[in-house]
Amino acid sequence: MEAPISLTNHYIQVPFAKIIFPYDTSLFELKHSELVKVKNEHVARGTSHQVVYLDREEDVMQLDSKLYVQQVAHHNPRITFGRIELLADAKVCTRTGLVQRIVKEGATLKVLEVIPHKENPDIVRYRIGKDSYISSLEAVKFIIGHITVANNEKVYTNGTFYNLTANVPYFYDKVHANIIHLTELDIWVDVSKLGTHRFELI
Repeated sequence: MEAPISLTNHYIQVPFAKIIFPYDTSLFELKHSELVKVKNEHVARGTSHQVVYLDREEDVMQLDSKLYVQQVAHHNPRITFGRIELLADAKVCTRTGLVQRIVKEGATLKVLEVIPHKENPDIVRYRIGKDSYISSLEAVKFIIGHITVANNEKVYTNGTFYNLTANVPYFYDKVHANIIHLTELDIWVDVSKLGTHRFELI
């Protein structure tokens, strides 16, 4: 669930993951395409923050404060990418496909990583433990979080107008740049075109 942008792009501000650092962690800001350490400011240990950008190869992320953390893996944080709810009994498998156990319908599980299928990105594996995965081919409902608009909004997508009611949470399960997929309405919404709104991750 990584945002496909470079550090020089700042329009991404849709949170898709929560992160908690086990100890105080330095923060950086982007200046002239370089990350510069912010003096007298850090992420306090044990506090939860929302992630809006993650590059595993460069090992850097951006928080919803618009500040960055470098050498993310070195800090050994706990990252969650939403949750899945089982709509029927589901198999939990290892990375190689060995069935570990069956989880009963109704269970809700935190997602530690979302891994797209190499040939079909619409199929993913949800990592729920060190070597425990549930496939999206199982009967599961995946949720990242929800968005709430401060005022009634009318959005236009695929030739149809849809109404978003103020102060009603709308769950989303996919993020592409600043466009999110609302699960109940099954539509994509560009949040940059909305008025005042807020996100809350699961």
